Amino acid sequence: EGEVNEGSSVSEPKYRESIFGEEALRISPAEPYCLCRPIRRGHLNVSLHYPLQQVIEDIHAIWDWALIEKLHIPHNERHMYAAILVVPETFDNREIKELLSVVLRDLCFSTAVVHQEGVAAAFGNGLSTACVVNVGAQVTSVLCVEDGAALPTTQISLRYGGEDISRCLLWTQRHHKTWPQIRTDPLTRAIDLLMLNSLKESHCFIREGEFEAVATVHSYENASAPSSHHTRLTAVNVPPMGLFYPNLLVPDIYPQPPRTWFSDNEDMLEDTWDVSRQEGYFAGGGGGFFPMWDTYPIFQSKPKRQDSIGLAEAITKSILSTGRGELQRKLFCSIQL
Repeated sequence: EGEVNEGSSVSEPKYRESIFGEEALRISPAEPYCLCRPIRRGHLNVSLHYPLQQVIEDIHAIWDWALIEKLHIPHNERHMYAAILVVPETFDNREIKELLSVVLRDLCFSTAVVHQEGVAAAFGNGLSTACVVNVGAQVTSVLCVEDGAALPTTQISLRYGGEDISRCLLWTQRHHKTWPQIRTDPLTRAIDLLMLNSLKESHCFIREGEFEAVATVHSYENASAPSSHHTRLTAVNVPPMGLFYPNLLVPDIYPQPPRTWFSDNEDMLEDTWDVSRQEGYFAGGGGGFFPMWDTYPIFQSKPKRQDSIGLAEAITKSILSTGRGELQRKLFCSIQL
């Protein structure tokens, strides 16, 4: 999401106020834009420099753009629609409530239903019982579903995903000194991460032996057209093995978002959760009304499992935690990736 350059003269190029989607990731680093990522490592990206209110406003702006530009649903017609909010297993109850507020209050849908990502994936594949493995960009999650219901004790969240494999590809090439002498920084330059993701998808596969590939990499050093460099990639089968051996992956230099405000005592995935709504305010326990979630009582929420283990071990650990032999056999025969 970028800001308009108010001081631009007539001869300078005009910049849009905001750019969304993959187009935002392809903006040259020389352009005067600030890239906002409201979700990071499976949680709202709240920090001292990125407050909750700004995170929520950015999520609203992204969803509003997608509804108008991709689904062609204008504001004045949304009251005729109901929304299904599919949330990842990593989200806490407070985060789900904030997103639900955006759907109902800001996007103006008439009603909304909350579903877990793993359960939705199982039903999408026509299954009621399965072990669902979701390899995302920054988080990998494992969850077992039995008869259409998630088993909370089987949930495992791993703090690595596809972007970590891409960064590992860059580190591997630099280690073998096959990467060109160009500046490539996937952590701060989204266009570099897109290039690495493309190389990963084209050349990185899990297979035995030593493999090499010839690829073209791009350098975005200035506002001119990107320069191309032909290079030989080596050990291209090493980065994807990071899913099973996380020690191969490059550590994340950014700290985890603070968790203090996420605690909540309500389970948003329970059928019994309900509140009465009156002009953007919700009924409080003392008979009055308070702004949406602002003074919601803080309780210790159930712990989320964040194990730094390999994917194969995580799947085995998740299935065995069910404790029932017959169910375990079913799950080992039905692993959905």
